[in-house]
Amino acid sequence: MEDGTEDCLHIEFEYNMSRYHLKDVIVGKINFPLVRIKKHMKLSSLRRETTGAVLNQYHESDTIIKFEIMDCAPM
Repeated sequence: MEDGTEDCLHIEFEYNMSRYHLKDVIVGKINFPLVRIKKHMKLSSLRRETTGAVLNQYHESDTIIKFEIMDCAPM
């Protein structure tokens, strides 16, 4: 998965699976091919639930936990 801001920050995530069970351990890498801003990075675990029929769906999201994993731009 790749994410970022055009011409400022590009982030690449590498991990084994696209879906995880709540008891699984996520092991992977985070790469920064382009960094032109000096910010901090936080990692959040979100729980998303969807209920109802297609025309009448209800979506709910909760933040389970947050981690600050970078205090400035990587070297």
